[in-house]
Amino acid sequence: MKLKIGILGGIGPESSALFYEQLIKIVQSKKIKSNTEYPYIILESIPAPELILENPDLTMYSEALKNLQKNRVDFIVIVCNTAYVYINQFKSMLDTPIIDLNEETEKILKKNKVKKITIFGSKKTIDKLFHFKDIEINKITDEESRSIDKLILEYNLGKNKEELFKKFIKIINKYPKQEVLIACTELSTMLKNKNQNYLDTFDILLNATFNRWNRKILTK
Repeated sequence: MKLKIGILGGIGPESSALFYEQLIKIVQSKKIKSNTEYPYIILESIPAPELILENPDLTMYSEALKNLQKNRVDFIVIVCNTAYVYINQFKSMLDTPIIDLNEETEKILKKNKVKKITIFGSKKTIDKLFHFKDIEINKITDEESRSIDKLILEYNLGKNKEELFKKFIKIINKYPKQEVLIACTELSTMLKNKNQNYLDTFDILLNATFNRWNRKILTK
């Protein structure tokens, strides 16, 4: 039986589609010889409530994770940064491992010898998710945080993408690029569609997913 990757996506769907596409491109870059060498992927794309809202209903998230476990995936990656605020709650209902975004991000920051970082994502993600040892987190302003939350919601709905990109670039250009961490899949998708490269949790999750799958393949 081939190893299975479980992807919880749909929050939003555009970033989940990009994640799937980029994962396939990484596999192709390893010069595979046939279609049978691609990973077995189960994508659970859910029209769930946005997690950046107050007191979101997690029912659909929980059900989707349980569906992935029922399909006997070997591990799960969630394509939504804010969902990782609830990772301990999700882990408690599953036997299947979930990639830990905070842990994977800290590894990369330490590998790159980053001492100070400014995180751009939902206010909930910034306030409640990331906790790094010996790395200073520089806080954006409350006004910037409110603007980014609104921008994320509108981008996910496909509204005024060009204008939203300009607004976001104006905000992040105030900060040194080497100290910026993009920590929202909608923001990641926006920047990647404009060929803007930053240190990005999207890439961290992507590489962690491939490396875990590849490591299991090699040790099978």
